[in-house]
Amino acid sequence: MMAQVTDTERHKERREPSGHADAVWSVAFSPDGATLATGSEDQTVGLWETQTGRSLATLQGHAGGVNAVAFSPDGRLLASGGEDGLLCLRDLGATDRPVSRKGHRGGINALAFAPDGGLLASAGGFYNAPAEVLLWDADTIQQRGRLVGHSNEVLAMAFSPNGKFLATGGYDDTIRLWDVERGKPLYVLRGHLGAVWALAFAPLGLTLFSGSDDGTVRLWGVSTGQERAVFEGDTFGVLALTLTSNGRGLITGSFDHSVKLWDVAARRERGLLGIHPKAVFCVACSPDGRTVASGSMDGAVRLWPLTSDREPAPGRQTPASHTRI
Repeated sequence: MMAQVTDTERHKERREPSGHADAVWSVAFSPDGATLATGSEDQTVGLWETQTGRSLATLQGHAGGVNAVAFSPDGRLLASGGEDGLLCLRDLGATDRPVSRKGHRGGINALAFAPDGGLLASAGGFYNAPAEVLLWDADTIQQRGRLVGHSNEVLAMAFSPNGKFLATGGYDDTIRLWDVERGKPLYVLRGHLGAVWALAFAPLGLTLFSGSDDGTVRLWGVSTGQERAVFEGDTFGVLALTLTSNGRGLITGSFDHSVKLWDVAARRERGLLGIHPKAVFCVACSPDGRTVASGSMDGAVRLWPLTSDREPAPGRQTPASHTRI
């Protein structure tokens, strides 16, 4: 099957192969922005050329849906985790089989590398399996720590820019902020009325954004653990969020199939970036701030251009042109 896409800069039509055969749960840009990694319910990890949408590789190794993918800060390593509880780590410059460790008794829902690349965190828990976050040495894949505190499955995770803190959120409707070095919780953030699906720190690390089933995005002070603002406007749950590279724009993916743009300072929606046929479970912004990737239960990954000043166009109410991969 071929998907027709439009080059928004040259207005030339080109054709690219369609991607996954099932829902896309995770997307991540490489640090240089040249490659996009995707994780799917079809049990594969896809690698794509960002500029063209061309497929670079389809990686096997999981025996269940792939819920999370993450690049190391230097772009050398690609981690993936899924419903099989398997953590796979690949050296993208090598041809060897991935190093794998089954660290969770339940599935892995989220992955995050520390900013210095030394630690890799994996979050999971499923049904009778413990809700936990495991910390791994990113080079040896030896376990370095275990964080336990959530009463139900952990769905989302993010390191602070300085690597000192790790935020986790899950089905228990709470967010926990951890001291990474001590392995101890600093705060339990309460306020959401539904599961917490997405987390992201602001570029300076002073604030934390969270997205939830309750249809809100909440802003928290990292030093106090106090709620500072609520972004309202999604009538359905917020499943994914990310910030633009300068932190002034917020991008959300929702149960209502939308990819939206928000003004962080004004705390309001600035417009609709696009629509998928089904719920949007993951979004990512390229390092240069010019492209947003979104993945959905429809099995498609779409690339949406942002404006040249790396901000959403004010007042835009109609979907932007996009590339489907």
